[in-house]
Amino acid sequence: MAIITEKWNKIFEESEYLEDILAGLDKIQQEDNYTDEEMDNDLDVALWRAYVYNNMDSYDFYELSEKILAKVKDKGIKNSIWCYRYSCALVYLRRFDEALEYSRLGTKVDPSYPWGWLQLGRICYKYNLLDEAFVAIDKGLELVPNDYEFLTLKDDIENDRGYAYANSHYINEEADKNLKERLINIDDEDLYQSFVNKSDLEKELDILHKQNKNQEIIDIINSLSKEELNYDILGKLARAYNNNNQCEEGLKVLLSMKDEGENDSLWNFRVGYSYYYSNNPDYLEDAKKYFERCLELNPNEPDGDTLLRYVYNDLANRKLDEEKNDEALEYFQKARELAKEKDEIIRCEQDLAWFYDHMKEYEKAYTHLQNAVSYGDDSLWLHSELGFCLGGLERYEEAIKEFEKSIELGRNDNWVYARLGTMYENLENYEKSLEVFLEGLEAEEKNSEIWLISEIAWIYNNKKRDYAKGLEYLNKAKDMGRDDIWLNSEIAWNLLNMSDDVEEQSKEENYQKALEYLTKAKELGRDDEWINAQLGFATLHLGKKKEAIKYFEKARFINPENGWICYQLGVAYRKTGDIAKALEVLNIALEKGEEKGWVELELAWCYALIDEKEKASDYLKEADSYIGRDILNSKELTKEVNTIKQMISTTSYLS
Repeated sequence: MAIITEKWNKIFEESEYLEDILAGLDKIQQEDNYTDEEMDNDLDVALWRAYVYNNMDSYDFYELSEKILAKVKDKGIKNSIWCYRYSCALVYLRRFDEALEYSRLGTKVDPSYPWGWLQLGRICYKYNLLDEAFVAIDKGLELVPNDYEFLTLKDDIENDRGYAYANSHYINEEADKNLKERLINIDDEDLYQSFVNKSDLEKELDILHKQNKNQEIIDIINSLSKEELNYDILGKLARAYNNNNQCEEGLKVLLSMKDEGENDSLWNFRVGYSYYYSNNPDYLEDAKKYFERCLELNPNEPDGDTLLRYVYNDLANRKLDEEKNDEALEYFQKARELAKEKDEIIRCEQDLAWFYDHMKEYEKAYTHLQNAVSYGDDSLWLHSELGFCLGGLERYEEAIKEFEKSIELGRNDNWVYARLGTMYENLENYEKSLEVFLEGLEAEEKNSEIWLISEIAWIYNNKKRDYAKGLEYLNKAKDMGRDDIWLNSEIAWNLLNMSDDVEEQSKEENYQKALEYLTKAKELGRDDEWINAQLGFATLHLGKKKEAIKYFEKARFINPENGWICYQLGVAYRKTGDIAKALEVLNIALEKGEEKGWVELELAWCYALIDEKEKASDYLKEADSYIGRDILNSKELTKEVNTIKQMISTTSYLS
């Protein structure tokens, strides 16, 4: 019975990550209790292991692949895939003659296996056997017409780019064309000698590192004697601690090597890494210091610029939190200077755009967003941020298109619907705005639901005058935890507006509830003209006349030009019997042209009270002309109007 079943072969063929294949092989061994010897002597197991190792792009793994395949050589020489993978491993061990021998053997064992011909073509190019190389390429193209690897090899040979270059291509065409770093340069003598000069222990540790077996590395090194711990071994221990999320331990090891390492770019990189991934915000400045020193010593240290960019970005956000905006901008700009690849540049342009949007400098934000677009950014985030920025620039129609594009690309959260609805609000298209807000309540992600509900309430209250519906949504926002100045003010305003449409008993309840919400808003810090005026209005209708006057006077002090406040203040003074003060403020309201008809009615009342019947009669007639007999004869005003009429006894008016 085969160790690797058809089912497992299919799983391995479809695996996206190499480590999944090794994990699968371990699982097979554990579940079926195969011994190490049985696994090592199985051809299929060896072939899958070699497939993984040959794709690790490391001399250590090519050597491991050769050893694995050599154990099954007796079976392997009859298998074209074994010949191909064995030849690939031998090439990097610089055993070129053997590599050519097994490559030729593989094409004889199975001429229908195309990659054997590819390997043969490459090695023949190495030996300048060009006729044989072109024959191998032609054979391969017969099996896989127009294959990128065969066509690339042919082009490399025809343009004499050299064997090392021809051997350094990625299988993936897009990656091969776009990535700057190529696979191992087999002519790089320094790289090869560094491998040759490694001890077996160092090779083992590097292999375990590639396999992410960090704890095994830590255990092995910590078991060594002090005499065996050299600079390189300690560096690998620190690396293992760092990769095992034990950065504090890694830092201790590295700092113990400071005298030897401070002028080594890799040591500085690892110290910076330890500081950065310790997740201690107090270490960010230290991380910056060591990453900067790393790049000073070696500008090409792998990932050095990337991690320094991360540090700059984190520092920028910290400075923003500290409201040190100039320093934040400086770090965002430094991060941009480090960006080289397209994706890195786009991210940095996004960060700068976000910063300027945050600062409400929308023109500058727009410039950076357009920079991101020029580098090919067409992301959901970009269109969302463009919408936000264009909204800030009051280019609402354009903003709507960007928000709609982000929704089209898959964004489905409250925030985007809230922003889109606000754009329609700004265009005074309240029906569409309400439609969008209500749609947003059905979104998958609920990160701005309270905001949406609040906006819906505002439209119902202020634009549709549907106070019952508005109050329904305000209470939803309250139940969800919103309890700020705006909510308390809005509920109070809503209740005051609803009071005209309810029975007398309910009116008093509404005014009392409104007073409670207004008081809460004031306690939370609101002390402007509006809140004092509304407090005056509520207390006046609850019969608290002197308290009402206090609030109205404060509102009037804040804004002496508000005629409505003067009118309400006049009513309050009249109800306290201070007719002189009432007439003073009512005449100001009259001058302001506020509450036409109602001010005249109140003046008629005041003059009737001081027995100036002619003036009272004149103002009552004016009130009638403004308000109309239907309103003057309404149930709410009948008693008041009749009282005034009785007081002035103007028969001409009564006729």
